Amino acid sequence: MIGAGTRPLVVGIASRIGGRRAMPETADRKLRLEASYHRLCAAFRTKPDTQEFLTYAETLADLPIEAIERAERRLRREGTGPRQFFPASPMWYQRALEEQIKVLRAGLAAAPAQRRLVAGPAERATQLTAIRRARAKALSLLKRLGFSELAARWAQGPIHHPADDPHAPECFNCDDTGLVLGTRQDGARIALQCACIPTNRRLQLRHLEHAMAEGRPALEFPARRLGSQSPP
Repeated sequence: MIGAGTRPLVVGIASRIGGRRAMPETADRKLRLEASYHRLCAAFRTKPDTQEFLTYAETLADLPIEAIERAERRLRREGTGPRQFFPASPMWYQRALEEQIKVLRAGLAAAPAQRRLVAGPAERATQLTAIRRARAKALSLLKRLGFSELAARWAQGPIHHPADDPHAPECFNCDDTGLVLGTRQDGARIALQCACIPTNRRLQLRHLEHAMAEGRPALEFPARRLGSQSPP
């Protein structure tokens, strides 16, 4: 049956179409963003402008403040020459996007070592069983959606324990696809959004990389969205 931690895929897609969802606007975030803007103004010898600041704040609204601050430091180092201009909001956004991708990649690279500290023999066997089940469910879903060839290629890949594989899934339930199979009250099978979506770093990284490759804003990502971790 449909669990509390999942919701129909159609509902999830509809919520994304509704528009851009910003990071929570806290007093701390606002102060840090304003300070970051003023540091850029000082570096480029530009007079701060309230309306301009509001425009930048709106542009950067769906990225964590830590990534914005790291991007600001990059911009100050990259562009303070005599013929440089104050960075436009799309440039600041692009740099912040790149910085957040670095954070997610670093976290995923460190994940196997972190898992080795907590996975004993019994837990290891349990996790491998969960991975096999998750893969079987994901393959079944891909076939039902008409991606039989992709499912066949995926099925040929080896299964590794998370402690040994840097590409191991963050989530055993969906195998980092973001989709799980559920059952409606009438018994019909339905694709659901996995409960891991708000915190799954691999899904977040894939989402950001696609946004960067396509030259578009990151826009919607559920709940915690793009994360707010700091580099290790």
